[in-house]
Amino acid sequence: CCDKRKALLVLLTSMRLERDLNELIIKSLFYPVFLFGLSFVMVIFVNGMLLRTFQSLLTFMGPKMDIGFYQGVFTAIIFFDSLMLLVFSFGFLFFHQRKKRLYQIFSRLKPNNPWTKVLSHQFCLKFLHFYRLGETVDQILKQIRWSSDEVLSDCCAQVESLLEEGIELNQAVKRIDPQLEIYFKMSDEGLPIEKYLENHNRIQELILKRQIKGLSRIILGYSYLKIAVIIVVVYQLMLKPIEMMGNYL
Repeated sequence: CCDKRKALLVLLTSMRLERDLNELIIKSLFYPVFLFGLSFVMVIFVNGMLLRTFQSLLTFMGPKMDIGFYQGVFTAIIFFDSLMLLVFSFGFLFFHQRKKRLYQIFSRLKPNNPWTKVLSHQFCLKFLHFYRLGETVDQILKQIRWSSDEVLSDCCAQVESLLEEGIELNQAVKRIDPQLEIYFKMSDEGLPIEKYLENHNRIQELILKRQIKGLSRIILGYSYLKIAVIIVVVYQLMLKPIEMMGNYL
């Protein structure tokens, strides 16, 4: 009962940190994602209605306006955006239904990924909390398993299995994050692990924030590029009547 009370306190702390991370993601990505969606709708509108409307209005002024190039550009953008939305939707659905399997695939394709950094951060935070309470490594791993989601819980179970096989802790924790090996090796040599794990957590937080902001800049830049393409195409379409009138003069 006492152990579960301790784990509950860590679970609440972890939930607070996850909430803070979610707020950071939402604040950083809300405007870029909104602009991405808005520009996507604008491209569909221009490609589906505006181009044909301009073509119909200008037909009587001369030869039929060729909009094939513009349609090709917008169709390529629509295809790419639709593919991205499909991949994101599939990933979001898979994340909630097959989270553990998705992490296994993701970590194989990209070992040093943001998801691993989040898990590493959560593990270190909880490990430090229980470690300061004087718990043994076995008790700490059990408490972390109890207070974590299925992915981190599974990683801790793998660490426990390796320890039962006689593997050293600094090697076993590589199942969670390979970067943790050096910190736990320092602990085996008698160095204070708290200081190093705290520094590790601060570094992970900074890296995550930088990656989230980098992603937001990419989405924002791509959205601005689409809007710029729309403006250029519409501007050229608006110049067509002037060009045609000049041919008559």
